[in-house]
Amino acid sequence: MERAKEHGAADREDGARRNVRHKAAGSADEERTDASIDDADESQEQAQRDDRAAAGVDDAVSDRVAPRDIENVACWVDAHVHLDAMDQAARAWALARAAEGKYRGLIPGVDALQWEKAFEDFGAYETIDFAVGMHPWELTRGGLAVSDWKDRLVRALDHPRVVAMGEIGLDWVHFKEDEDRARSDHLFIEQLEIARAHDVPVILHVVKAHARAVEILKEHGQGLRGMVHAFSGSLEELRNYNDLGWHVGIGTLATYTNAHRAIDVAREVPDGMWLLETDGPYLAPGRGRRDSGVSEDICTVSSVIAEIRGVGVDEVCAAALSTYRALFHS
Repeated sequence: MERAKEHGAADREDGARRNVRHKAAGSADEERTDASIDDADESQEQAQRDDRAAAGVDDAVSDRVAPRDIENVACWVDAHVHLDAMDQAARAWALARAAEGKYRGLIPGVDALQWEKAFEDFGAYETIDFAVGMHPWELTRGGLAVSDWKDRLVRALDHPRVVAMGEIGLDWVHFKEDEDRARSDHLFIEQLEIARAHDVPVILHVVKAHARAVEILKEHGQGLRGMVHAFSGSLEELRNYNDLGWHVGIGTLATYTNAHRAIDVAREVPDGMWLLETDGPYLAPGRGRRDSGVSEDICTVSSVIAEIRGVGVDEVCAAALSTYRALFHS
């Protein structure tokens, strides 16, 4: 049994490394249709990056933000950041500020072994929170092979710094066949019911499946609250979630000047219904200068959202912190 668990963990670790760029492409697929990244071939990726640069896709609005605004920020807030998937250099900025009380981040769960390791590695930082849950990709990546994952999930909800269940949901880019989507529905519903039983907020991963996700929330998520992270839907889909009381995560996608839907959402989402996030290292802001994100990208994200909404960076961060506390610490 222990050997099987070790093999399963190794397989998931290898799969996670292979899928870093795939996740970035999948989350941003609806916004960067002329710039999708195929992680199957490194040379093709480079050619596509060159195409994006030639087309001007790499022109980030964040370059126009005055540094003085950033200096006024009392606390940076990243509501969805995989610090545990970053190397030490990439997460050093966040950890240094967390130690000073100037950074609050939420590390989402993807499988039982991952969230338990995150507790060990980041438990000393009082302003770093956790979510726990089975990512929909674990249907094929091996996380469900841990036979007691549901028991471990329920136990993890008692951890003093676990503030949500997630990231859970539906990914119709990753799962295209009806049978796979049905299995994904089942895993999603199963975890929503656990969240309802324990009265915890939920963080959703939804890619090209917003209509179905809303249907499931109406039927199985009554009374639940939470956020749709890295929201890539339309204004109509935004309203559908807001009408149910659900927040959306805005950020990295809106740093691309051709990401019109993400920019529209960042501008139009009502006050109190959005949170800032990077989804680092799987998404990186701005022009294709990096393939993976670093923790200080929240500065770029915050600056871009402030510009889009026509307010100061300090105001955006204060509002994000207020909403974060209301959703995850109330």
